[in-house]
Amino acid sequence: MTAPATIAEFKTKFARQFAYGSEADSIMDGDLESAMADAEVMFNPGKWVNDAEMKLAFLYLSAHFLRVNTESAGGLMPAPTNAGMESMTDDPVVSKSVGGVSVNYALPPSVTESPVLAPFMSTPFGKIYLQFLAPKLTGVMMVIGGSNDTSVTGYREQS
Repeated sequence: MTAPATIAEFKTKFARQFAYGSEADSIMDGDLESAMADAEVMFNPGKWVNDAEMKLAFLYLSAHFLRVNTESAGGLMPAPTNAGMESMTDDPVVSKSVGGVSVNYALPPSVTESPVLAPFMSTPFGKIYLQFLAPKLTGVMMVIGGSNDTSVTGYREQS
C-alpha cells in the first residue's frame, strides 16, 4: 500500500503538536517515515469512504506511532519548545479521587479488552483515531425473508 499522506501533509496537519527539525531534540523526517511505515502495517484503507477521510485517519494513526516511537526511544533531548513530548503516554483514567470527591469513567470493554484497539488509548492521537475507526467496526445487518433451509433433509452421506 502506498501511504495515503506525505510527510509534508503530516507537518501541515500537526504543525503545533510536534517540534520538527534536523537534530535529536526534534522530530526528524526519518522519525516521520518510521511512524508512517508503522501506521501502514495497521491501516486498512478499505474502511474509509473517501480519500480525505482516509488521509485524516492515516495522519492520526501516524501521529500515534510517532509519539509511541519517540517515547520508546527515550524521548527527545530536552528543549524548551518540545517539553510536551517528554511526557509518557496517557493511559486512560478510569477512576480518580481527590479528598472526598471521586469520579469514575466507563470505557467500552470492546476497546479495553481488545489487544488490537487498547494500545490506541495510550496517546491523544490514538484516541482520536479510535473515534474515527469505531463506527467503521460495526457491521451492517438486515433480515431478508425466505424459506427455512436449515434442516438436514436431503443430506446423504458419501461412502
